[in-house]
Amino acid sequence: MTSIPDDLPRRILEGSPDAILVADRNGAVQYWNQGAERIFGFSAAEALGSSMDLIIPERLQARHWAGWEKVMETGMTHYDKGQLLTVPACHKD
Repeated sequence: MTSIPDDLPRRILEGSPDAILVADRNGAVQYWNQGAERIFGFSAAEALGSSMDLIIPERLQARHWAGWEKVMETGMTHYDKGQLLTVPACHKD
C-alpha cells in the first residue's frame, strides 16, 4: 500500500467544488478555496482578512452575528455532524 501524500488535505480543500471558508473567532476570513471564488465571485485575495459580512446579506447580519457569538461562547451549534449549512449569501455582483 502506498502512503497518503502529505499535501492531500490541501488538495482536497482546494479542489472541492463546494465553497470552503475558514474564519477566525472574530469572523475574519482566513481561508477561501476556489469553490468559494466560483460561488461567491470574490477572489481569495479579496476575501482573506475580510469580515464574513462580505457574503452575509445585510438583512441577516445581526442574526448571524448573534448566533456566531453564542457558538463562540458555548462551543455548541444547532448543526450536527453531517448536516450541511445552507443559507442565503451574497455574490460579488
